[in-house]
Amino acid sequence: MTEDLEPEKLVRLIDKESGETLTMQVAAEFELDGKVYGVLTPAETLIRIFRETADELIEVEPGEFSPIKEHVDAALSDWGLKVAVRADEFVLEGEEPDDFYEDCDIIEGESDEGPEELFVLVEVDTGDQNFLVTTSAEMRLFPVEITGEDEARLLEDEEYAALEEIFREVMDFPEDAE
Repeated sequence: MTEDLEPEKLVRLIDKESGETLTMQVAAEFELDGKVYGVLTPAETLIRIFRETADELIEVEPGEFSPIKEHVDAALSDWGLKVAVRADEFVLEGEEPDDFYEDCDIIEGESDEGPEELFVLVEVDTGDQNFLVTTSAEMRLFPVEITGEDEARLLEDEEYAALEEIFREVMDFPEDAE
């Protein structure tokens, strides 16, 4: 017997500062007081790029990317992948091979939410500097208000704080989970 699965629901997460969008997948949604809220996860792989120095890793901002884009894309070309900037985020473009993450090193990084494990996808040597192209080893979740048929906006910190308990219930997270 086959089960009919609902197709994944995709929405565009709109960056309020730039107006750019990211395609996101709805992991869960609920209605409250006439509004629809949801938890989104990226439909595309979000990456972070770090410049290596003798002492530390310094995160590269999207505005600093163009001088190294050619080197990064060349390093990813063996897998048919490249990097684009969308809504002030680095996005991996192309179809990731099934074994893409198997041989990746894992490093400790920092995000806004605290420490996180990162897969090192490739190391890039430009001749002048060395860079690490990484992605989170953990699923990233974004609390949003779904504002239209296929659009959403990220909740402000205060909005999320007011609804945090409901979001945890919807996602079935224990109270002490990060």
